[in-house]
Amino acid sequence: MIESMVLNLSSEVLHFPSEIEKVIFDELGGFYEPDFEKVQQNLNANEDELKAYLGTYFPRSFAESYTIFVELINNKFIKYNFQNKHELFILDIGSGTGGNLLGFLWFMRKFFKNKNISIISIDGSKNALSYQRLLLKKFFPEVKFRLFKDLMSRNNFSDELGKILYKCQIEKFDIIMAFKFVNELYRTGPQYSKNKGMYKIVTEAVSDFIDEDGLFILTDVTDPIVPNGYLSKIMNGEILDYLNSNAANLRLILPLSCAFWYKKCRYSKSCFTQKEVSFKINDTDTLNTSQKFWRKSKISYKVFVHKKIVDKILSEIDEQDRYKIAKGKTCIKGIYMVHYDNPVLANKYKDAFSLDSTNV
Repeated sequence: MIESMVLNLSSEVLHFPSEIEKVIFDELGGFYEPDFEKVQQNLNANEDELKAYLGTYFPRSFAESYTIFVELINNKFIKYNFQNKHELFILDIGSGTGGNLLGFLWFMRKFFKNKNISIISIDGSKNALSYQRLLLKKFFPEVKFRLFKDLMSRNNFSDELGKILYKCQIEKFDIIMAFKFVNELYRTGPQYSKNKGMYKIVTEAVSDFIDEDGLFILTDVTDPIVPNGYLSKIMNGEILDYLNSNAANLRLILPLSCAFWYKKCRYSKSCFTQKEVSFKINDTDTLNTSQKFWRKSKISYKVFVHKKIVDKILSEIDEQDRYKIAKGKTCIKGIYMVHYDNPVLANKYKDAFSLDSTNV
């Protein structure tokens, strides 16, 4: 077992693995350069932009994925499934350079050794997939994977996904991930109008390919897209539409507020949910020193399972009267509350993104 990363389960802080960091910065030329404008559209990123992405945003995706999976195995039913499956089939849509995939695989290596893992990875950028291939071969040579370059949009998403999976001859997946790619379709006014409803479309499309006890994790950034509002609110509204539709084969287990009260939800299109993930990484300017720097990532995500197992998972949870859904924000049985006068008040309540029954 590789012990270069130590996770504090209570504070959800991890150390980004030094092995991966050295490859990204020393061998691949990655560098730390946050650029809010450029990162919004990665599909046509050039070589320098991809190197900046590797050094800046790849560790965030890694930390987000790793933290989400550690959180999920707080549930006995989910943990049992991970323990007892000898083979796992993974589908990653909009996978980019592979940050969330490597975060998942690092999680598996630490907690569930000796599993046969097969990955189908789809992205629209050939250059991003090249980096992903290199990193997967470098750190997880035992994992089987196939990478597909494919541009998927609102109009062709289901068809293109079906074609790829038909080629792979895989009918069901244990885990399907869609990490932070829908926002790229929504970024400008015309694009938003063209692709509106994409969160719902993605969820409907993947539902037929999830194993009976499998997981679907839908994750995105939370920032605003002018003039259409915050992505977190857009996701919440579209997913509530899905859950209340006749096509809904899946149910939510996270966030818990949505899992328990989606039928009572009154303000889904105004509801802002956000999870903050903290991690430590060597300062990129002093990579060879022992100095560590904190970084934070803010995301909103949904975890889905099939209807027939949702009660088994939620039965382990002591349902609360209120959950913290973001900094300074709570949900009270489907009613969205913003604590303008006392934002610290929200911290008193249990985290809606946590399956740990002891978490506050």
